[in-house]
Amino acid sequence: MNGAKLCIQGVEKFFLHAGNRVEILKKTTILFQQEMSYAIMGASGVGKSTLMHILSGLELPSAGSVLFN
Repeated sequence: MNGAKLCIQGVEKFFLHAGNRVEILKKTTILFQQEMSYAIMGASGVGKSTLMHILSGLELPSAGSVLFN
């Protein structure tokens, strides 16, 4: 991870709603560097809270990896 504290690789998250697959995150890869500040921004409903839940370990991704240290 080359000095990073947190990395997500190819993370996907989807839900089934009324028999339909709703994709929230699609193959998302982010490398968070140590001693840096980041802002998670976007319109309502684009997956900000879902991403934060996955980053914190409160929710598991449907696919991909979350690596810490």
